[in-house]
Amino acid sequence: MLKLFALLTNSQLAQLRAHGPVSINKVVAMGMGLLGVTLFWTAISFGIAYHLFECGVLGSLGAALFAGGFVFTIDRIIILGKGKDQLMAGVRIGLSVIIALLGGVCLDLLLLKSEVEQELVAIHRDQVTHAMNRITDRHAAELDQATERVEQAREEVVLAESRYVAEINGSPSGSGRYGVGQVAREKGRFLRQRQEELAREQQQLSLLETQVGLERESEKATLQERQAAPTLFQRIHAMHRYLVKDWMVLVAYLMLTLAVMVFELTPLVVKYRTPTTSFEAEVEAVDRLKRARVASLITRQEQLMGFNTGMTLGERRAMRVLNEVEKDNDRAA
Repeated sequence: MLKLFALLTNSQLAQLRAHGPVSINKVVAMGMGLLGVTLFWTAISFGIAYHLFECGVLGSLGAALFAGGFVFTIDRIIILGKGKDQLMAGVRIGLSVIIALLGGVCLDLLLLKSEVEQELVAIHRDQVTHAMNRITDRHAAELDQATERVEQAREEVVLAESRYVAEINGSPSGSGRYGVGQVAREKGRFLRQRQEELAREQQQLSLLETQVGLERESEKATLQERQAAPTLFQRIHAMHRYLVKDWMVLVAYLMLTLAVMVFELTPLVVKYRTPTTSFEAEVEAVDRLKRARVASLITRQEQLMGFNTGMTLGERRAMRVLNEVEKDNDRAA
């Protein structure tokens, strides 16, 4: 296992074993933290893809491997970072916090699956009600006008019918003659015109109501299609809407999210908040020595280049031989 953890943290195994248990334990802790976070994200991603989005086994495995590999890459970059710059430290901490928050939210979505689905149904019901009201409001004026025209036409039919009946009954308000005379026939024709007008207005109202009904059904179908396959952000919105209804559930959610954040920040905490071990000190010392030697070689080469400009051809050849001898001595040492 030590070989695996050394590989994860890019540590030389033989060099690490030469140090005490403190150095080994720190490398093991960082490796276990990195491996634990990767496995956590792999399992959570598989659960979300399989149980929430119903992607199937192969699709869920692909999503799990992608998410696990992505988080592993980010966390390993954070662990292998050597810089002390405040900007880089802020970037590392920011990435770790974002990944931790996302992990907590994903775990909560999986644990609160039933509650989130119930809240999605309630949200869908509210959306349908709002959409129906919006469609009704948009056509309210037109429907009111059509209904008013129908009522007015119906009143005219009733009035024309009463006048026609009164005429054939010999009412003094008409011609005063019983039976269907010339005046009664005219009033009967007027009654039929009013009845035809009423039928046209009723047909217009019926067409308008049918149009509004079709628009409502279309909107319902669209919302139902969205409800059948809610997105990740819709689930997150439903989860938070459910959480704010009960403060005890909200507290439990925050505690769980905090626990996941602490777990996912473990590699970063072990890396930067524990004392520097002898292994790390040796690695840094070797790095400083190599950088110093490179700087010394560059300075020496610059001096030799300046010195060579005033040398003869024979002196340059002798200097080249001397440099080769010094290199051989360095290799032998």
